[in-house]
Amino acid sequence: MKKFSLKPLGDSGMKVLCKSCFFIGLLMTFSLTACSDDDDDTVAPVFPEKQNIVCNAGEKKEFTFTANTNWSLASSAIWCKFQTNDTEEYIVSGTAGTQTVTIIATDDNQKVDNISVAKLELTMGGSDNCNWRSDSFGCGI
Repeated sequence: MKKFSLKPLGDSGMKVLCKSCFFIGLLMTFSLTACSDDDDDTVAPVFPEKQNIVCNAGEKKEFTFTANTNWSLASSAIWCKFQTNDTEEYIVSGTAGTQTVTIIATDDNQKVDNISVAKLELTMGGSDNCNWRSDSFGCGI
């Protein structure tokens, strides 16, 4: 049977070990740097000018705006809804481009001869802007 014995490596083994550790540390540093977020292509939202939309209960109004990024539009009042296809929603959303939204002023929770105000909040790119105010006159309810 053969006998095995371990001999110390001396100074040359220590140098190889130090160089290996240095190389591994350098490699890890470059790997972490390469994984940083380089997505600075975010588009700053450009909001349309503010406007007032006046309508009576039961009326539908269309308004058009241009969005340069994905958007959502929300109503602050129960009587102010948006029509998409055949459904009525309190919040609508879309992608960048020219948009036409149909607003419906219902008689829900409105009183006769009172003016109700709904704020329409447009959100683009994580920023909010209350761009429209819809005044609905409660006549003929």
